[in-house]
Amino acid sequence: MQPRDFITTARILASEDSQGKPRQTILKMAVSTTYYAMFNALCSNCADSLIGRTRKNRSQRGLATGLSNCRTWLCQETVFRNDIKCFPDDIQEFAKKFVDLQEIRHKADYDPHYSISRSTVLFAIDTAEIAIKQLESADRKDLKEFAVWTVMKKRAA
Repeated sequence: MQPRDFITTARILASEDSQGKPRQTILKMAVSTTYYAMFNALCSNCADSLIGRTRKNRSQRGLATGLSNCRTWLCQETVFRNDIKCFPDDIQEFAKKFVDLQEIRHKADYDPHYSISRSTVLFAIDTAEIAIKQLESADRKDLKEFAVWTVMKKRAA
């Protein structure tokens, strides 16, 4: 699946039950699906940059499994390091939006009292779609550096 497939699915979910108040379960599924669009874009960047673009050279499942253990701090450090600018704006924006959306997804998936509006979900979908396009249009050298940053473990000083 491509990130755009997740975005399309999230839009379908968010538009269901358009008459009346939307069901929270569907809106929460749309948020989760939107997050996975960004996660898939992150996995695709790592696979494309580090292994190659041809399917025979890589296992997307293996990479996704490895990245599922990727700590959010990688993206947080990309965004919140005040001493130096680690990456160009397009990658910084993707990382920030990834962290923001992951927080919303955690609430949607794990907090039974969390309630979300359709407008918030649609905004999240639009934001993710823009962030993915920014990531995909970034310079290849920067994408490769971001891929390495993403998969490396933080070492103690």
